[in-house]
Amino acid sequence: MKLEELPQDDLLELAQRLNVRDLLAFLSTCHVIRQLQFQRSLWLGALIRLKEIELQPLPLSTATPLETLSLLELQSVARRADRLKRNWQSNNPRLVHLRRFSLPSRARIVFVPGAHLAVAYNSDIISCWDILSSQRVAHLEIPDLVVRAEALCTDINGKVLIWASIDWLPRNLAVICIDFRDCAHISISHVVSPATTDTYSNPIGFFIDTHGTGFVDGAKLVFWCMDPDVAVQTTSLELTGDMSSTGTKHIPPSGGVYVQWRNQDHTTSRFKFRPYRHSSHVQHGSAASACNSRRQNVDQISRTRSACLRPALWNFHCHLSL
Repeated sequence: MKLEELPQDDLLELAQRLNVRDLLAFLSTCHVIRQLQFQRSLWLGALIRLKEIELQPLPLSTATPLETLSLLELQSVARRADRLKRNWQSNNPRLVHLRRFSLPSRARIVFVPGAHLAVAYNSDIISCWDILSSQRVAHLEIPDLVVRAEALCTDINGKVLIWASIDWLPRNLAVICIDFRDCAHISISHVVSPATTDTYSNPIGFFIDTHGTGFVDGAKLVFWCMDPDVAVQTTSLELTGDMSSTGTKHIPPSGGVYVQWRNQDHTTSRFKFRPYRHSSHVQHGSAASACNSRRQNVDQISRTRSACLRPALWNFHCHLSL
């Protein structure tokens, strides 16, 4: 039996197992197989696989969910994604765009995933630039602002949360929210915590997700739930012997953070899961409200995962002997 003589359901099931590049080649085989291109679920599944399994960024704003695209739009995104991947993986990648824009003196820059936006920041100032037009589209000035752009949260469609504080040794924690759901009206907002009651000497391991933000300082884990009426919380990491904390890793939406620490001669490393405190608070304010649209689903997933994993993770230690 020839391939094109198979039932349409079998051909569709076969096509659904292909990546975007192989799918495009498969659909060009013959007229019978080409009819599968009108199956919207085929393109949607291929793009989800490309994004979530192959981990390739799509030529599409993260403010636009794939599920809202029409059949023609899904086909267009798939073909553009394939062209970009071919170009990127070629021996001599071709430059697609070149843009220049002026930034403030000594400004640092970070690009927003899933958007044609760049965020420039220095002391007191943070601004957002449209890369395609080379124009500044949003601007915010906060005295003594310190931005840690290595700590980003992109879990909300069309918004990005950025870790910040007031002063290098934080007097207050802060969160910057960039909202690019409407490309014509991009905005920057912020929310600031109450003043901290503790003093810090060496903040490291900055993290932020839809539950909150924080960092590690020595043997202390500092966490704030992004509610301007709720105080910053500090808990002991209960380190033993000559161990010192070296950083954090969080895996949203786990509702906690993995803290890493080592002994002084760096021969042993350990990881321990610490659940967030006050993660059930209802958040409000400009930046904090960015999380509300997904809050219920995130909390439900967190409770499910925590019920299954937390008892084991509390006692999980990884020893790396050199």
